[in-house]
Amino acid sequence: MFYQNHDMFGNILLEHLPFDSQKPVRSIYTDEHNNLWVGTKGDGIFLIKNYDKLNNVKIPSSEIIHYTTTEGLVSNLVFCFLRSKKKDIIWLGTEGPGLSYYSYKDNKIKTAINKTPNTIGKVHSICEVNDSTLWMATAGNGLLEVVVDNQAPTVEVKSINAFFPKKNDKTCNEFHSMTYDGKSTLFIGNRGGYGVTRFNITNKQYEFIPINKAESTAIGDVLSVYQSKDSVFYFGASSGLTQMQFFKNGNHTIKQFDRKSGIINDMIHGILEDKEGCIWLSTNKGLAKYNPHNDFFHNYTFPDLKVFEFSDDAYWHCPYTGRLFFGGINGLTWLEPGYSFENSYRPDLYFFGLKISGEDRPLSNYINKDTKYLEIPANIAAFSLSFIAVDYIDGENYEYSYMLEDYNNEWTDLQKSNEITFTNLPSGDYVLKVRYKNDVFNSDERFYTLHIKKLPPWYFTTWAIVGYACLFLLVCAYIIYMIRKKIINKQIQLANKIEEEQKEKLIEAKLDFFTNVTHEFCTPLTLINGVTDRIEKTPNMDNNFHKYIEILRNNVDNLNELIQEILDFRKLEESKYNLHIIKNAPVAEQIRKQSESFFSIAEQNKIRFNLQVSDKLLWNTDIICFNRIYTNLVSNAFKYTKEGGEVRVTLKADNDTLTLKVYNTGKGIEASKIPIIFDRYSILEEIGSDNQYSRTSSRNGIGLSICQSLVELLQGSIKVESEVNKYAEFIVELPQLEIKEVPVATLQESVNVVPDDNSGKSSKPIILVVDDNEDIIWLINDILSDEYIIKGANNANDALKQIENQMPELIITDIMMPEVSGLELINQIKSDKITRHIPLVIISAKISDADQSEGLDVGADAYLTKPFSPLFLRSVINRLLNTKKKLKDYYYSPESALEYSDGQVIHQEDKEFMESVISIIDSNIEEENLRPELIAEKLGTNTRNLYRRFKKITSLTPSDFIKDYRFTCAAKLLITTNLTIQEIIYKVGINNKSYFYREFSKKYNMTPKEYRQQK
Repeated sequence: MFYQNHDMFGNILLEHLPFDSQKPVRSIYTDEHNNLWVGTKGDGIFLIKNYDKLNNVKIPSSEIIHYTTTEGLVSNLVFCFLRSKKKDIIWLGTEGPGLSYYSYKDNKIKTAINKTPNTIGKVHSICEVNDSTLWMATAGNGLLEVVVDNQAPTVEVKSINAFFPKKNDKTCNEFHSMTYDGKSTLFIGNRGGYGVTRFNITNKQYEFIPINKAESTAIGDVLSVYQSKDSVFYFGASSGLTQMQFFKNGNHTIKQFDRKSGIINDMIHGILEDKEGCIWLSTNKGLAKYNPHNDFFHNYTFPDLKVFEFSDDAYWHCPYTGRLFFGGINGLTWLEPGYSFENSYRPDLYFFGLKISGEDRPLSNYINKDTKYLEIPANIAAFSLSFIAVDYIDGENYEYSYMLEDYNNEWTDLQKSNEITFTNLPSGDYVLKVRYKNDVFNSDERFYTLHIKKLPPWYFTTWAIVGYACLFLLVCAYIIYMIRKKIINKQIQLANKIEEEQKEKLIEAKLDFFTNVTHEFCTPLTLINGVTDRIEKTPNMDNNFHKYIEILRNNVDNLNELIQEILDFRKLEESKYNLHIIKNAPVAEQIRKQSESFFSIAEQNKIRFNLQVSDKLLWNTDIICFNRIYTNLVSNAFKYTKEGGEVRVTLKADNDTLTLKVYNTGKGIEASKIPIIFDRYSILEEIGSDNQYSRTSSRNGIGLSICQSLVELLQGSIKVESEVNKYAEFIVELPQLEIKEVPVATLQESVNVVPDDNSGKSSKPIILVVDDNEDIIWLINDILSDEYIIKGANNANDALKQIENQMPELIITDIMMPEVSGLELINQIKSDKITRHIPLVIISAKISDADQSEGLDVGADAYLTKPFSPLFLRSVINRLLNTKKKLKDYYYSPESALEYSDGQVIHQEDKEFMESVISIIDSNIEEENLRPELIAEKLGTNTRNLYRRFKKITSLTPSDFIKDYRFTCAAKLLITTNLTIQEIIYKVGINNKSYFYREFSKKYNMTPKEYRQQK
C-alpha cells in the first residue's frame, strides 16, 4: 500500500554523510542549539548542525563535526548521551574504559579524572539523581554508582561502587536500558533472561519483579525500558512488548503484545511516547505506533521510512521540538509531531466468488433479493467463498482473517488466502466477518460482513415445525385425556372398592349376627334334646307322648341341621373348612345309600325318581364332602319339583373326570338369575326378605353356596343348565385327587360307652360343672347324678373357690362366660401343680375346628359341641376317669421305677448308676489313661462287679462305653464349637490322630470334617 506521508518523517542516512561510515547508529541526542548528536557503534560521534534542514539530502562538510578517540573520546562505541542538569556538559556512555563528557564551555570532549582503582566501561544508560551522583547501567559490570566532583575545574571521579543482583552470574549483570521513576527506584532491563530489576537507590537493594512463568517468557531479554507520562512502564524485549502498572499495595497489572497482537516485529529496540499519549516502538522491520486506549497498532515501513531496521539504545525524544528520533543500521529517522495516520487509504473488501462441491457458481443466484442473505440449500455439504480488498499496488501483501458468528466466535487466520471453505455447516443463520491487514495496518478493527443462511432440510422447515407442534399438542391433549380418564377410572374403582368394602362389611355383619344367633340356639337345643331323651326313657309312657317326643326330636334335628348349615357356610367363607379323608371311595354305593330316603319322599309326593349310576364306581375323593354335595343338590331338586314331575340323578366316570348330574322338572331358573344362585351376597340379601319364596330360596341358596364351595374344595366345577317352566339341571365335575389316608382328627370319635364298675367305692366321684346357664347345670346333673356327685358354678371365680375347698375328679366347663372365660379358667387350673391333673371337658356352642383346636391346646381333655348327646357325654367322662385311675395305679406299682433307655427297660437305680458313671467319665475325659479301674474305684466297687453291672444294664463293656462316649463327645464338639479338629482330639483324651480319624469314620461313616460340614 502507498501513502503520501513524506512530510511525516525526516531521515538522515549514513550515505548522506560527507565521509564513508558503515557503523550503525547506537545513540541520539538533540540540544537547544538545534544540533543533532549521533553516536555510532565504532565511528565515534557525528555532530550535525541545523539537522532539520538536511532531511534526505547530502550533508555538506561544513555542517558536521566528527568526534573519535583522536578528538578525546575514550572509545568510538558510543551508547548513550545525558545532558547534565548542574553543569554545562553532556555525559557520554561508551565502551570505555573511562568516563567521557562534552564541555560546551570548551567545545571539546574531555575525560573525567578517575583516582579510584575501579574502571568505567560498557555504559548503555546513565541517570543523574543529584549534583554529584550518576547511576550507570553497564553490559556486564552491573549497576555503577559514580560520585563526581563538579566543583573542580576538571570533572573528577571521587568514587565508583558496583552493585550486582547476582555477582557470580554474568548474565544477570547484563544491563542495556534503565529509567528513573523520579523518587527512589531505578527500573533496569536485563539481557540475560532475568527480565526487569528494580533497584532502590536509598537502601541499595535489588528486587526482581514477581511474574509468572508465562509472563517471564515474554519479558526475559529486555532491550529497552520506558516510563510513560501516566506512570505506566513499558519494557521492550526480543519477544515483544510488555506493559506493566504498579500499585501502592505491591500488586501490578501486566499486558503483553507481540506480532499476533499487531506489532510488525517482536524485536523492540526503543520505546518513546508522543504528545497524544501513543507509544512508538522501533523494531527490526520498521516503526509501530501503539494506542493504549484501544490496544491498536499502526505499523510504518517502506516507503515512508528510509530506515526500517533499528538498533538498541538509539531512541530519543527532543524536549525542544517534540520530535521522536530512532536510529538504525543505515541512519536515523524522526517523526514530526502533529501528523496522524488515520487518513491513510483503506480499500473496501468485496465478496465475489462461490464454489459448490468444487464448481464455480454465480454468487448472485444464491443471494436472497429481500433479505440480502446468502442462502445455501440443505443438501449442499461443502461450499467456498472468495473475497478481495482492492489494492492494485500492495494487494498481494494483504493477510485475511475471518470469524463465523454463532458457529465459531474466534478469528481464524487465513494468511494471504482470500477463500474460505465451509464443510457440514449446520442449518441456521450466521454472520461471516472478514478483515484484512498488511505491514502497515498489522491489525484492523474494521471488518466486512456477509449474512449466511444454511437452509434446513424439509423436516426442519417452518411448516414441518408447525406440524410437529400440532402433533405435540395433540399428543399432550391425548396424554391429558388419558391421565384424566385414568384419574376418573381410579375414582370409580375407589368408589367401587369402598362400596364393595361396605357391602363386605354388611355381609360380614350379617354372617356374624347369624353365627351368633345359631350359637345362642345351641344351648336351648341342648336342653330340649336332653330333656327329650330323659322323657323318652320314662317307663309306662302314653303312646301320645311318644308321638309328641318324635315331633320334638324331628324339629330339633331340623333346627340342628339348619344351624350346622349356617356354621358350615361361615366356615367355608372363612376358608376354615378342611377335607377329611381322600381315599378311593365307592361313590356309586354311597349314592344308592343316600338315595334310599329320597325314594320314600318321591313316593309320598308322587315324583318319579330315577338313578342312572354305574355299578361299583370307585373314585379318589372325600366321601363326606361328596355326600354333602349330593344330598344338597337332590334335596334342592325335590323342593322345586311338583307332583307328577321327575328327578333324575346320573353318575358316570370318563377318563379322569367324575360327572354328577341332578335333573328336575319344574319352573326352572331364569338365565339372569343363574349367575347369582351361588352368590353369597344375594343369598344373604334374600334372608331378610318378607317374601315367603325369598325365605325358602335363601335357605336353599345357602345349601347351594355350600355345595359350590365344597365342589371347589374338591378342585372341581359346578354349572347350571335350565329352561324356564321346563327343567333345571346341576352338573358337577370332579377330578381324581391324591389319596391321603391320614384322617383329620374329630372330637366326636367313638368311645367306650360302658363305664367302669365303681360299685366298690364308698362314695361317688365329684364332677364340677361350670356354666352361666343354670338349665345346663341342671341337665348335666340329671344325666349324671346316678353315678356322680354334680356340683355347679355359674362363673370361673366361683369354680376356683370350690376347687380350693374340695378337689373334684373331673371338671365340665363352657367357654363363653362373663368376666373370666372358660379358656382362662382351664389355663389357671392347668398352671397349678395341685390341680393340673384334673381332667377337663369343654361343652360349647363354638363348634368350628379353630375353636376346638384352641380349647384342646389350652389343656382340655375333650371338647363336645352343643347340642350334645347325653350318652356320648357319659362315655367321655367314663373314659377320662378310667384313664386317670390306670395312671394312678401304675404310679404306685413297682413298674413305675422302670424307664426306657436305648429301646430297653431300665430300672431307676440302674439309671442313677449310669449317670454316676457318665459324671466320672466327664470329669476325666481329657485323661488318655482313663480305665474301668478308675471308675470302679470312684464308685467304691471292684472292676469285676463293674463289668457285671454293665453286662446287666447294657451290651457294652466299660472300656467300650468309655471309647464310645469319647467319640460321642467329639461329635458334639464338632457341631457346637469352632475348635479345630486337633484341639477336639485332645479335648476327648485321644493323642493318636490317625486312630481318631479311623474310629470316627467307622462310627459315623464320614470323616470329622464331613460331619461338621453336614451338620
